[in-house]
Amino acid sequence: RDDLAAGKVEISRLKLALDAEKSSHAAAVSAATATAAVAARTASGFVADAMKREELIAKYFAEMETLRIWQGTAESTMATLTNDLKKHKVAALLTKAVGESKEGAG
Repeated sequence: RDDLAAGKVEISRLKLALDAEKSSHAAAVSAATATAAVAARTASGFVADAMKREELIAKYFAEMETLRIWQGTAESTMATLTNDLKKHKVAALLTKAVGESKEGAG
């Protein structure tokens, strides 16, 4: 009888130890799952940030290209205006010279 009672006590102790181990394992799995979820959200945040940065970089490059085009247009317009101004000055000088020669001849 004592052996039977001792065996039942040992079985009860082993069942309690097994339940405690199951509970500890479940807690560890739950903690690992929560940590993995946080890591996934963090990684997702990093990817989203990187994508936003790539979009901004692409936008800035497009804006820089637009500014280069505008600069080229402005330089071309400036050259045209400079040439027009030179032509106008030459025409004004010629008109003045013709006027002076007419006055001198008259």
